[in-house]
Amino acid sequence: MRVLVTGATGRVGSVLLDRIPGDMEVEILLGPGDLRAPPLPWYRVDIAERDRTIMAVTCAHPDAVVHLAAMTD
Repeated sequence: MRVLVTGATGRVGSVLLDRIPGDMEVEILLGPGDLRAPPLPWYRVDIAERDRTIMAVTCAHPDAVVHLAAMTD
């Protein structure tokens, strides 16, 4: 199974990535301000930009999307 995760560098996303089964393919969407990236395939996109987000999801071709991105403050 291929999963695309948004918000992977946040609190919930970081915990989730630590617990993903080894047989699962994971790719992540990094926001423009994310300075660190887990050692996984990634796409850099601002999810507020609809067309670019659609393009990234299409390129990743996931079976599921786990959307954990959120605005803080």
